[in-house]
Amino acid sequence: MSIHTLLIYLGICFFFSLPTYAQEDAENTDFLFEKTLTSSNGQSKKFRILSYDENQIVVHLNGKDVVIPLEDLSEKDQAFFLNRDLKQDQSEMRMNRILSHMSERFTHEDRLKCLTKGGGKPIYDEKIILALTWMKKTQNIDGSWKAQGKPVGMTGLALLAYLGHGETPVSPDFGLAVENAIIYLIKVGEKNRGKLATSTTSKTWCYEHAIATYALAEAYIICKAHKISIPKLKETVTTAGLHIIDSQHDSGGWDYGYNTDGTRGGDTSITCWHLQALKACKLSKLLDQEILDLSVERGLKYFEGAKNGKGTIGYGTNGNNLSQGPTMTPGAVLCYQQWGRGNRSFTRNGIKWIASNHTFVYKTEANLYMHYFSSQAMINAGGNAWANYNARTMPNLAAAQNEEGSWDIPGGASHGMSSKHYATCLSALMLEVYYRYSPQM
Repeated sequence: MSIHTLLIYLGICFFFSLPTYAQEDAENTDFLFEKTLTSSNGQSKKFRILSYDENQIVVHLNGKDVVIPLEDLSEKDQAFFLNRDLKQDQSEMRMNRILSHMSERFTHEDRLKCLTKGGGKPIYDEKIILALTWMKKTQNIDGSWKAQGKPVGMTGLALLAYLGHGETPVSPDFGLAVENAIIYLIKVGEKNRGKLATSTTSKTWCYEHAIATYALAEAYIICKAHKISIPKLKETVTTAGLHIIDSQHDSGGWDYGYNTDGTRGGDTSITCWHLQALKACKLSKLLDQEILDLSVERGLKYFEGAKNGKGTIGYGTNGNNLSQGPTMTPGAVLCYQQWGRGNRSFTRNGIKWIASNHTFVYKTEANLYMHYFSSQAMINAGGNAWANYNARTMPNLAAAQNEEGSWDIPGGASHGMSSKHYATCLSALMLEVYYRYSPQM
C-alpha cells in the first residue's frame, strides 16, 4: 500500500470516529444513495455512496472520492452491497437528475424546444397557458379549488400543473395563483398537524394527502432553487412526508384512511400517488434518505402481489386484484421508472401492454386517470413506443379543449371524475409531459 493510499485509508478510519456527520461539502455531488456504514470494529457513520462492486465501495469524503475495501465493513453491510444491483442504483440516479430539472424555471423558448424534440406541437403550450388562465379565474379567494368536494387534493393537482409549466410564486402571469395555492395547503397542514386533507374522517383523504405532499415538495424544491421564501413550507413538507412513511401498511402499500391494521392492505392506485410523493420528498432532501428508501422499497414490493401476468398489474391484492382490471399498469410502470427500475422485464412488458391496449378518443373513451400515468411512462420509454402513443393521443386531447381553457369530463371517465377542474388538471399535466421533467429536458 502506498503512503498516499495509506493516508486516505487512515482518513476513513478517522472519519468513522468523528462524532458528527461531516459531509456538507458533498451537497452538489452526484451520489447513488446515503447509507450508514458500520466498520468491522463496530464504528458507524453516514456516507454518500458513489459506486461499489464486489470488492470495494467508493464514498465522498472531504471533497475527494475515497475507496473503502468491502472487507473492512461489518458482515451485514458486506451482504447489503453484494446483494444490491448497481445498474438499478445508477438508473435511479439518472432519473433523479431528470426530475431535478423541475427546479430550473424554463422559458417559453425552452418549452417549444422540448415540444419539438418530443414530437409535440407549439399549440400545445398555448393550450396549457389557456388552461392555467382558466384555473386562475376559477381559484377561490383562499387559494383553493373546491372541485370534487376535495379542495386539498384538487388544489394539489392544480399546483402541480402550474409548477409543471415552470411557474413559480414570482411568475408575472401566474405567480399569485401559485403562491396562494401553496399558502392554502400550508394552512391546512398547520390546522391538521401536518395532515393535508379536507377531512381526515373521509376514507379517501389518503389521496388528498399524497397529492398535496407531492405538490408542496415540488414547490419547496423550486422555491429553494430560486431563493423564494414561503413561511412554514419546509416544515409542512417534512411533516407531511413523515406521515406518509409512518402510515404505510405492513403489506408495503397504503390503504384508505391510512388503515394500517386492516387485512385489505391498500391498493395500487393509492400506492402510486404515495410513491410519486416520496420521489419529490427524496429530491427535497428534507427526510432521512435511508428511512425513505426503505419505505419506497416496501412500496415497490407491494406491486409484486398485484401482478396479473406479463406486464399487467391489478388494482390490489388479497382477492380484489381484478376489480378494476389492469388499468393501474401505467401507474406501476411509472413508479418503477422513477425509482430506477426502468429496465426490469415488468416495466418493458408494461410498456408493451400500454401500446397494445391504447384507446383515446376524448369524447367517447378516454380514461384520463390512466393516461396521466401512461403519458409519463411512454415518454420515459421513448422510441417507437412514445412516438406511436404521442401521435394517437395528444392531438385528440388538445382538440378537445373548450374555448375558455377547460376540458369537459371525458367519455369513459373513471376514478370518480366529476368536474371540469379535475379533467383540466390531468389534461394539462399530460400536455406538459414534453418538458415537465421528462428525458426531453
